[in-house]
Amino acid sequence: MDWRISTPGGVGRVRGAWRSWLARRGTRFVHAAAYALPVAASAYDPRRGERVLSFLAWNRLVRPEHVLHPEPASMRALRRVHAEGYLGRLDRSKELTATLGYEPTLEMLDRLVVVQRTMVGGTMLALREALSTKRLIVHLGGGLHHARTDRGAGFCLFNDVAVAIASRREAGYRGRILVIDLDMHDGDGTRAIFANDPTVHTFSVHERPWDTTEALEATSVALGPGVDDDTYFSALERQLPAVFSAFRPQLVVFLAGTDPSVNDKRGHWRISDDGLLARDAFVLQLVRDAAGSPRLVITLAGGYGRDAWRPTARFLAWHLSGGRRLEPPATDELTLHHYRLLAEPLDAQRLRGIDKDEGDWTLSEQEVLGEVGAGRRQSRLLDYYSPHGVELALEQLGFLDRIRARGFDTPTLDFELDHPAGQTVRLFGDARRKTLLGELRVRRDKRQLPGHELLSVEWLLLQNPRASFTAERPRLPGQRHPGLGLLHDTASLLLLVCDRLRLDGIVFTPSHYHLAVQSERLLRFLHPDDQARFEALRGALEPLSLEQAARALEQRRVRETDTGHSVRWEPRPMVMPASERLRARMEGEDYENRRRQARAGFRFALHPEPES
Repeated sequence: MDWRISTPGGVGRVRGAWRSWLARRGTRFVHAAAYALPVAASAYDPRRGERVLSFLAWNRLVRPEHVLHPEPASMRALRRVHAEGYLGRLDRSKELTATLGYEPTLEMLDRLVVVQRTMVGGTMLALREALSTKRLIVHLGGGLHHARTDRGAGFCLFNDVAVAIASRREAGYRGRILVIDLDMHDGDGTRAIFANDPTVHTFSVHERPWDTTEALEATSVALGPGVDDDTYFSALERQLPAVFSAFRPQLVVFLAGTDPSVNDKRGHWRISDDGLLARDAFVLQLVRDAAGSPRLVITLAGGYGRDAWRPTARFLAWHLSGGRRLEPPATDELTLHHYRLLAEPLDAQRLRGIDKDEGDWTLSEQEVLGEVGAGRRQSRLLDYYSPHGVELALEQLGFLDRIRARGFDTPTLDFELDHPAGQTVRLFGDARRKTLLGELRVRRDKRQLPGHELLSVEWLLLQNPRASFTAERPRLPGQRHPGLGLLHDTASLLLLVCDRLRLDGIVFTPSHYHLAVQSERLLRFLHPDDQARFEALRGALEPLSLEQAARALEQRRVRETDTGHSVRWEPRPMVMPASERLRARMEGEDYENRRRQARAGFRFALHPEPES
């Protein structure tokens, strides 16, 4: 049986039958706002489920009433699986260093416990709904499969699937349950918890085993590193249909991890986008054809990096649309679309601080900039936004909620609109303006690119003073604190400003190499020669992490191949187009030809680090 979507008989084979099954059963989603809490300095994207829902809503495949909102699991529910002594130690950060890979602050630990308890509640809700309504329930969270009864592991504090199953058992459900775990990592915790339970079969296909626990009902398949589509599907087709036939499940819980993807930031496998889509379709087809019409619950499980949401979104869109292939956009495009939808209801007069009944009592642009207004304070940001309007927009767009989610309950804005180098907006995490989180200095610029008006970002700071640098997120040049994790959101908001003020785009000059790297998905260098030089530099530093690359530049270890001269970082303007005419210029044939020609002239080599 060939399930690969790239072949004529692939996923399309199930399309017609799938429409009728979907129409009969329907689909509901489980998600909570708490899932988006940033809980660790890791590659895990806390907004993964939110991005999936945004994409499905963008394509009109899900409505608000289709989303169920869970409550955190009670301590009583957790105690059905987890030892009381272990639960009592969860307020001690040192106890969890091995689980998380670093020692969390108490604040971070508290947030992590809230997030994972809510995810446990989400899987509990999903199982209850699936059994009572006969619908497919997709939990956009959960899959915490490493946690054991007496300890956490692999970033998992609680085992949500085990707690949810135990809760259904206490409620009287006695059906056979199959847990299909296709996360790249071993579902060892779930297997160990149900090792002596013949009514729960745990099926896991993974890179390597995490333990050697024997279980009464389990299938554990270790495929090793570097697995491709053929190897993966051979294992699934050989093993999984036989489990359905022999075990005859009445409830299936599918951990649809996306970390097998070739694009995953932590995965070691090479499963293609088509391969993951076909994998998920294969599992759904097996459930559909199984004897007894088992109920089905899907959880997210593993997936790392800002694009980890895309395979899940692709699969769910295929499912909800009756078999159509809808390709998810880039994450940055989705973020911008999300903010644009939220910005549509914003009233221009309220943003400008104009009372509709009483008229405009603020200074006009002519009064601010001309001779009449000489010596008077400017009252508008970019000659448009009142301070109140800025705060209103950030509130309605949900940006300030993201600040609160990071533990800053009273975000406060401060404006300096008379600075000669540009107008400045500061964001503090407290009402007393002691904790600086962000600082933005901007101005309108008609000189940088003749014939275009740009939003010039003279200075941008985003930092979290409560966070700590870790081995995974080390200190980079110019940083006093780790970042706030909202660079792409901030860029989207600035593009909304360009939309409203009809500016052609954003111009920004990165002072350090790492700032250009972090911005390259959003911006290109204004001049093709600078873009070519950056690409050559990127190529020379490619084997290194961002922190190592920044250090190599500081140590003058990058040199010109021809002359041997050391290479320094040279700040040059980068641009993010907002208008079609600037986009045509930055992506046009002339720019590309000049970039290619210049690229041949830059040849850099990385030299070894000097021995200490």
